[in-house]
Amino acid sequence: MLAPAGTVIVAGLMFACTVFAFSAVGLIRKVPLVKPALITIALLCTVRGLIGIPTFVTAAGVDIWQIVASTVWLYVGVCFTAGSIEHSTALKSVT
Repeated sequence: MLAPAGTVIVAGLMFACTVFAFSAVGLIRKVPLVKPALITIALLCTVRGLIGIPTFVTAAGVDIWQIVASTVWLYVGVCFTAGSIEHSTALKSVT
């Protein structure tokens, strides 16, 4: 029962990230707290991506899954960081 519950929770979090990203781009109506949410998502994804780096150099061996997962998380974190920067510069140019 733990795997399905965990999957539903992770899917819900990913959906929330999608809602904030789409709102920042303007594909859906504005949701509250977009800027802090984008920064938090970017920070969490980047940190999760960087956590895997020490496992690359341990003597326990190379875990391909950890490398792939960390690379994807880091990429998503960098994209959310770029989106957060773009969103805040766009807000400054409007006002």
